[in-house]
Parts: sequence; structure tokens; C-alpha cells
Amino acid sequence: MEYQLTKFPKQKLSDRKKTEKWWKDCIDTAAELTNTDHEQVRKSFRNKIVNYNLRINKIDPKDVEEVLDPNKLGLETFPSTFRHIGMGNNKINLLIGEERKRPDEFKAVISAGDQEGISRKESDLMDTLESTVSDIIKANYQNEDQVAEKLAKLQHYTKYEYQDMSEKIANKVLKREYQRLELKEVFSECFEDALIAGEEIVYVGVEGGRPSVRKVNPLNFYTLGQGESNRVEDSDIQVEFSWMSIGQVSDIWYDQLTEAEVDKLENRDGMDKTKDKYSLTMPTFTVEDRYGYQSASGMFLLNPEGVRSFGSSFDADGNVKVARTCWKSKRKIGKLKYYDEGGNEQFEFVPEQYLPDTDAGEEIVKWIWPNEWWQGVRIADDIYVDVGPIGYSGRSMVNLSTGTPNYVGTFFNTNSGEIQSLMDILKPLDYAYNIVWWKREMDMATHYGNIMAYNTSMVPAGWTPEKWFQHVTVKRMMPLNPTAEILKGPSQGKSAGVFNTLTATNIPFDNTNSIRMWNEMLLSIEDTMGKLSGVSPQRESQIQASETVGGVERAISQSSHITEKWYGLHSYFKKRVLTKLLEVCKFVYKETPEYGQFVFDDMGMEVIKSMSEFQMSDYDIYISNSSRDFEVLNSLKQLSQAALQAGAASYSDVVSILRSDSVQDVSARLEEASKRIAREQKQQQQAQQQLEETKMQQARAMADYSHNQNKEMEGLKLQGDMLIEQLKADNKILTEKIKVQNDSNSNDINDEVEERMLDKQLKHQTAQDEKDKRHESKENTKKINADLQKARISAAKKPSTKK
Repeated sequence: MEYQLTKFPKQKLSDRKKTEKWWKDCIDTAAELTNTDHEQVRKSFRNKIVNYNLRINKIDPKDVEEVLDPNKLGLETFPSTFRHIGMGNNKINLLIGEERKRPDEFKAVISAGDQEGISRKESDLMDTLESTVSDIIKANYQNEDQVAEKLAKLQHYTKYEYQDMSEKIANKVLKREYQRLELKEVFSECFEDALIAGEEIVYVGVEGGRPSVRKVNPLNFYTLGQGESNRVEDSDIQVEFSWMSIGQVSDIWYDQLTEAEVDKLENRDGMDKTKDKYSLTMPTFTVEDRYGYQSASGMFLLNPEGVRSFGSSFDADGNVKVARTCWKSKRKIGKLKYYDEGGNEQFEFVPEQYLPDTDAGEEIVKWIWPNEWWQGVRIADDIYVDVGPIGYSGRSMVNLSTGTPNYVGTFFNTNSGEIQSLMDILKPLDYAYNIVWWKREMDMATHYGNIMAYNTSMVPAGWTPEKWFQHVTVKRMMPLNPTAEILKGPSQGKSAGVFNTLTATNIPFDNTNSIRMWNEMLLSIEDTMGKLSGVSPQRESQIQASETVGGVERAISQSSHITEKWYGLHSYFKKRVLTKLLEVCKFVYKETPEYGQFVFDDMGMEVIKSMSEFQMSDYDIYISNSSRDFEVLNSLKQLSQAALQAGAASYSDVVSILRSDSVQDVSARLEEASKRIAREQKQQQQAQQQLEETKMQQARAMADYSHNQNKEMEGLKLQGDMLIEQLKADNKILTEKIKVQNDSNSNDINDEVEERMLDKQLKHQTAQDEKDKRHESKENTKKINADLQKARISAAKKPSTKK
């Protein structure tokens, strides 16, 4: 079946007319249109195949057969095999290595054209967000302490406006996905495609419910309706073919495949089953047979059998053919006029199904048909998944017709000219290098130095050539027999010495000059390749001893200007990829909030939930990826070592700096480390100063206290001495007075004292008298008792008178 671009299904249709048959026709037609391969900008498929083969040091001798074998002798008969040396690959490898070392600095900011509109809403949005998050916290936490703690954290966001909040969340999303998707590796692989094929393309979309960024093989990607643009996003139709295993298909579209479709994939319908193995009855084609030839006029002549490259639903290994398509469609929307609460006339866009409220003054004033990106995936030949409008096309609020498909890419061409990659630039020199290398090998294979020629008729009789050569090479002797007879010819039977004056001589069979010439040509080709590619010998660390340091630096700096074109285009490509990725993340994070719950706090999640393609602003991605940034990064890392030695950074700071690839991050860490160390040193100085002041105050207080105590003690002692003297004096005076006033008998004893003394003496005498009486009575009692005892004893001794 023949397809033409004019036969592509009509896109200016109402939503109700975009039926299943319509989108199936769009996908099928787009997939078949790629077989025309009539793109004006891109290189032919065969040219890309040749370039990729050169990348793996594989060359088709037919490409240089006219130079190598002008006489049509057949290359297979030559003693040396023609092969690709790959000197151009060395230049490409160096640029790839430099690209991998360059830091990827990116930052998402709200575009300048969108800030004013957001500023009018940001106050209300921030109030709404804070109120919503506060309600969520109060509902989820019953403990008052937890609620207070969570609400206290919200105070951190009071200094942000809604723009700042959106930019902060956007950058956090990008940094997370950059690491998860390993974009450093993806971008490096794309840069290699750019240098080889002049094209770098990625898919940016949703696969398996998560954001996905993967490299696309330029050999399996086709565009139509691109005009003169060098951007994939500007084409009207994109198609990517690939072979996928059944397991890979299930990983991505498991929730969209029906049971019957799964059975079809498992059974590999459409393949021949022989001995429990799957095989195809498709013949083997060469590159030219399958994809056609490029004529002398430059026109690519397609082989009709070329469709067989993706002609079967399954390949020989059981992988299924998958065709991903994106195309621009049209959608009908209306411009609605309405009146706000203040009675002011306002406008907004509504879908075609919207019914205006005429009673409220609403009116559709205009119908427009902006572009709308659709996508669809065809598995095998009749399984369709992921069909519908792309929900993350990144439409602008200013221009509703703009947007981007799932594919982002750059074609490295100038204006409307054909693509020219670095491999295309180096390819003629690579061929010349291979030819010179091959010719040098041929000369080396036939290089024997000087060869000795000798007269065989003069060899001594009975000697074999081997024995004769042994005498020449080992014994350094050359025996000849000039009397030997000539055995053949007209002089047969005569002496050989008579007719032959040639005994032995040296014949030069030396290719040294030729080999030296080829070596000089190889060096000349290498020098030319370095000039054209911008990869000079100094850049490859091939520095001569006579070169100065300044000269080497200037040579490297000048050569970098030539290669900066590739890095500049690649940097612009990365900016567009990250911009598209942010749009995809806005869609996925909103549709699947739990996907970001381990990344963001409550406020961040609420911002994610509030994102909408029309409500959110457009973002600009600022990305820096230059050689200057790389030099700055290395200088900053060296400064970290000096900062450690100077005490302006800690070991942990240096480790984190050495592991970082971000100039902004390294400079921020150095600045923060310097401020932290200065702050800690200041705090230590203040603490030390405070400690010294405290010690001095304590010493002064102790000294003052000791001095005051001594003075107080001295004062108290003096006061005590004075008081004692005063008491003594007073006592003396009192004694004298008492003596004069109470001594009636003039015996110098006070009458009261004398009376107490007499009473005391009387009491003592009375007590003594009583004591003496008790003692006398006691003695009398003892005497009486003794007498009674004696009487009892005496009585006991007398005889009894009783009978």
C-alpha cells in the first residue's frame, strides 16, 4: 500500500468524530509514512549505518575499492587485509570524555513573560496553601505538641512568595529526577550520537506510571513535516520503531493490555513455530538491499524491499515490534465572554462541549482550532495502547497552540542544509588514513632490504643451494667453480667462467623511502584531522619537549573554540529536555501524589497538588555547561584543600565538595563552610573572652571579699577589745558602788551577798548534821542487830527443858 502525506487522516475534527477508527488510521498511516525516507535535513539511513560501523572500526572495502584496487584484481587476493584504524574515533572519544566531566548546572525559574500574571494571584494562592496545610495538619495530628511543631515549620515559608515556592519545588523535582533517571549517562550517550550521526534524540514522557527519559536510536526514528527546523519538536509527526521483549511490554503497559492481547503476545502470533523455537522466514538482506542506494546525484533510491526491516511483528528472537507515534492534531475551543462580580468584562477559553449561561451574560464570541498533540503506541500490528491527547505537552497560557511532543531532539545542520556530524567531517580523512596505512603495510610486507644475485652455473658441483647459502651466511665464504660446464643453451659443454662475468652481486630490494613517505603522510593526515576537529595534539596531551607552558595553554584554548559548537548545541538540547521533563513531572506528581510524598513536606505536596497546566506558570531552564565552568569547578575544588589547611573548612566539607559536580553547589558549600567556621571561631572567642572576664570578675570578687572580711574582722576585734575594757571598767565601778551601798557591818561584803553566803553555810551545816545523825543511827542499828544475833546463838546452845 502506498501512503502519501496528503493522505494522512484529517485532524480538524470535532472531539466526537475522533473515534477509534480515526486514531488507528493516524497511527497506521504515520508508521507507514516513514518508509519514504525523503527528509531534506537528515542524512540517509545508509550514511548513518556507515558512520556507526566506523565507530566500531568496521568498514566496507567497497567504499574505497576504486582507490585500493583500480585494476580490479580483487582485494581478497592482496597479502594485507584492508581495515579501519579509527583515528577519528580517538577525537570523538576525547570530546565525549570532556562532556562527561563538565558539570550540569541547571535552575528552573518562572519565565519573564509569565511573572506578572502570577504576581496578581500569588498572595491569594499562598493564603490558600497555608490555610489548607494547616487544616491537614490539624486533622492528621491529635497531639497538641505535634500540631504545634508542624505548624511552627510552616513559618519557614512565610518569607516566600508563590513564585519562589513554585521555583523551589520545581528545582527539587528536577534534581531528584536527574539522579533517579541517571541523566548524566543519558546525555553522554546522546552526545555520542550527535558526533557520529549528527542527531541526538530522547523520549520524555510517562512509562509505567513514572517520568521517563531514555535515549532514542537515530536509526529507528523518523519525522515528517519539519520544514527547515533542526528541532525534532517542530515536526508534525514522529515515529519510533523498536524491538521489545514481551516482559518489557508488560512492564510498561500491563494495565492497558487485555487478556486476549496478552495471549497473542505470549503465543507470538504471526511467527512460524518449529520444534518449539520461533523463527522467521524472512531472507537476509544487505544494507543496500534493505534500505537502497545513494545515486551519484545524491538522491537516495529506496529499495521496495526495505520495508522488511520492520516488516514482521516479531523478530527471530521473539521480540515484538513496537511503533510509538506522536502527531499534531486540532482541537476546537471557544473564547467565552463573561462578567465578573464587579461587572467587568472577562474572557476565558472553554471546550466545545461547554454550554454558555446566557442568563448570566455568557457568550461564545469566537471558535478557534489550536494544535493538540496526540500519541499512540502500536504493538505488533493491531494492539494499541497509550492513545489520546498528551496531557503534559506544556501548552503556554499565552499561546494555546504551542506545545511539545514526547520526543526532544536536535539535528546538527546549518540553516536548511543537510546534517554534517563530526564523523562526516573526519570520514574522508579516516578513509585516507586507512588507505595510507594499508599501503604502508603492503610496502612493509615486500621490504627485504638488499638481495644477493649469484650465477647458479658456477656453484660447485654436488652442492645444493641450501648448503651454498649456509657457507655464505655462516662461514662468510662464497665458493664458486668457474670451470663448471654450462649444461643448457647454445654454450652447452663450455666453461661457465668464460661466458659469465657475473659471479655474485647485491640487488637493492629496499622500501625504506616508501615507508618513510607513508609515515609522513600519516602524520600529515593526523595533523589535518586535529585542525578540522579542534582536537589538537596538545589537547590529547601529546606535548613536545620544546613547547612552553604558555604555548600549550594557548593551543588548548584556541582548539576549544572549534569544538564549542558541539557543546553549545548539546547544552541547548539538554535545556529543552529538562524543560519537557519538568512538564512531565508536574503531570505525574499531580496525578500520583504518593509518588512525591517521600520527597516533599506538607507544603511541598500541596503545591504539587495545586499544579495545573493552565494554572501554573511557564518555566525557563537556565543551564550552564561550558569549559569555563569546568575550569572554575576544578579551581574551587583546589581551593577547598587550601581552605582545609587554613582552617576555613572541615574534612566533611572537603569530602562533600570533591563529590559534587556543581559549581553552584561547591561555591555555596565553601561559602557556608567559611561562614560556619568564622561563626564557630567567633563563638569560641566570645566564649573564651566571657570565660576570662568571668574569671577576672571572680578574682576581683574574691579579693574584694577577702579585703572586706579582713577589714570587718579587724573592726569587730577592735570593737570587742573596746567593749571588754568598757565592761571591766563598768564592773569595777559597779563593784565599788555595791560595796558602798549594801555593806551595813562595814566588812566590805554586800549585805545580800553576805546573807546568801550565811544561808549557804547554814544549809551546809544542817545537811552535815543530818548526815551525822543518819550515820549514828545506822551504827546503833548495826550494834543492836549484832547483840540480837549473839543472843540467838547463845540461846541455841542451852539444853532444852521440854519433855
